[in-house]
Amino acid sequence: MQSLIEAWKSREEYFELTASLMQRKPAAFTGLPVLPRAALAAALFQDLPFPMLVLTATEDEAMSFTENLRPFLGEAAQHFPVLELLPFEVYAHNIELVAARVSVLSALARGEKLLVVACVNSVTRRLAPPEAFLRHHLRLRRGDVIEPRDLALKLADMGYERVPLTEIPGSFSQRGSIVDVFPIAALRPLRLEFFDDEIDSVRFFDPAEQRSLEDADIAFLPPARELPVDAAARERARRMLKGEYDKSWASLHGQSKKNLEKTYGPLLEYLPEGVWDNAMEALTGYFYPSACSIFDYLGDGLVLLSEPDSIRRESQDAEKERELRYVDLLQD
Repeated sequence: MQSLIEAWKSREEYFELTASLMQRKPAAFTGLPVLPRAALAAALFQDLPFPMLVLTATEDEAMSFTENLRPFLGEAAQHFPVLELLPFEVYAHNIELVAARVSVLSALARGEKLLVVACVNSVTRRLAPPEAFLRHHLRLRRGDVIEPRDLALKLADMGYERVPLTEIPGSFSQRGSIVDVFPIAALRPLRLEFFDDEIDSVRFFDPAEQRSLEDADIAFLPPARELPVDAAARERARRMLKGEYDKSWASLHGQSKKNLEKTYGPLLEYLPEGVWDNAMEALTGYFYPSACSIFDYLGDGLVLLSEPDSIRRESQDAEKERELRYVDLLQD
């Protein structure tokens, strides 16, 4: 597969393209099928010093593009999926989507160089600023000092759901001096055992049998959702929502007032209690007035627009039609 990349790098057009992109000048390369297009993106990723985002028209095209990139770049190529699900789609699949998005945001926020592929619909959600998202990461080792109760509160702020038994990604449980946590993008959960306020051991464990396994070098815990919020963010959102709520309440009557109370009343109760509801994602701008998008996570990265397959097919069809007409003229 590397030969396809080298084939691009030997062309004069490629040198002109990389020179333009290094100078942040717009450049266009059209009419390519998906595999040559992926090879070109991989070559650019190897030669240019910053992360990249390939933006496609549809989710199917984003998935296809990512699969064609993986033989060239391996795990450096990541898909940033659309999160919205239909009501009948299973929650387990939703966890996979959240994990994929969190993994991409976490890597970019930590300065990793990735080639991210996303469709237009997947980049429209507002996100916590990269610096706020980065604050909600934990790296814990044996010997670190932290109160189990404080760790539980921190995990809740990071989006982990407190449960009796930790069995699925994005959840945690506390039993005395033991905190079990299943990192959102991990294959296995972790068990942290404390001696007073010091971590005495960090081990993997079997979620089915709840049995401890081998030691882990480190517990790396990214947020469990793409909108982690701490007490300060919740209080900021509560004040802003209460102000808007009171203003609307004074101007509404009858059923409209009841609808307002039904929709936003519970959120005003949940916010000071630290209870999370998915409807709170509508308050992203209240939690973080400087809310942004994945483009801000790219920093000085490069955005490539992938030509929609439908346009390329129309162009190819038009070219074939012109060829057929030319053949007809010759025959006449």
